[in-house]
Amino acid sequence: MKNSWKKNKNFWTAALAVVVSISCLLDLWTVVYDHEQNLTEAPTSDKAVQTQVEVNVKYIFEDEKVYKKEKIKYEKGQLLDSGYMSMLPDNMKFIDEFLFYEVKGDGNDEIIRNVAKTEVKDKETQTKKSRKRMRACRRKFQRRKISQRRQSFLKMIFLKGKKMQRNIRKNLIS
Repeated sequence: MKNSWKKNKNFWTAALAVVVSISCLLDLWTVVYDHEQNLTEAPTSDKAVQTQVEVNVKYIFEDEKVYKKEKIKYEKGQLLDSGYMSMLPDNMKFIDEFLFYEVKGDGNDEIIRNVAKTEVKDKETQTKKSRKRMRACRRKFQRRKISQRRQSFLKMIFLKGKKMQRNIRKNLIS
């Protein structure tokens, strides 16, 4: 009797493992299939669907004069640090403590950075714009775009997984 219970227990354990692995494979297949379907659909103009929003970036001197204004598009919910914004020339520096900003997407996204002019002591040590520097800036911009695409893709997969999990729970309960 004890021997048959162990065999029966092993059988049910193996059967459960097979069912779980098949369901995981089906879930993965549906996520990939849904992603391919989403790529072929035409984009809509509904604001609830759009995730890219404009963020106003202002660079202001201490005497409240505006040095520079930018409008940059970022994903809703993305965390921005100083690496996402443009660099200052060698004769300027930031005087504020900026750590990060989360894009809300409510239409009021604005980042204000305080800047000040500095005196250049040794002009020979200052950087000159060269082809290498321009290539490095382009590569950094391309990496940022790839990173944004990865982030939005992972967010989409996460949301699809949550939706499938709710559907599976509903089906199991009913």
